[in-house]
Parts: sequence; C-alpha cells; structure tokens
Amino acid sequence: MAYRLFEGKEHASIYQQYRFTPPSGLKDVIIQYLDKKKGQPHVLAVDLGCGTGQHTRLIAPHFKEVVGIDISDFQLEEARAVPGYANITYRYAEVRCRCKC
Repeated sequence: MAYRLFEGKEHASIYQQYRFTPPSGLKDVIIQYLDKKKGQPHVLAVDLGCGTGQHTRLIAPHFKEVVGIDISDFQLEEARAVPGYANITYRYAEVRCRCKC
C-alpha cells in the first residue's frame, strides 16, 4: 500500500519550515558532472518530486529554465510562496494508480 505523505496543507508548511537546506556541494557535483558530460549552456532542468522547491531553487542559477513538478498542490503552493528565480516554473502532476489496490 502506498502512503502519500506531505500532501496536506499543514504537512507542506511543516515540511517547508523544517526541511534541511541541501548542501552546496551537492549542487557543485551535479553542475560539474553536466559540464563534463554535456558542456554549457545548461538549458533545462526538471525537478521531479520537487516538494517545496529547495533543490529547484538550488540549481536555478545554473539553467535557463527549471521546472519543478509535484503531486501535491500544497507543496507547490509553498514553493511558489518563496521568492526565487524568474526561470522557475512549478507544475502539478496528477498521479493515476494502475494497480488494483
């Protein structure tokens, strides 16, 4: 059985407030890898399961466009409330279960 945590408004707010800030070293590793494998410019990044957008905002300065996608409207609401970068777009993704639970 799947559990869908952090989707409610209260959970999203708590998640945004207490979620640790990703280390800048993580971003450095990602960007260095992309520089080596593809080179610049970095055009598009997709943050699937972006939650409240911590990682989305972390990588935004290095891409022309960043799209954060999540299944929780409340998580996306929290992400959009944080002042950030004009190159970020947040989108809702509907999840459809194909199992016979």
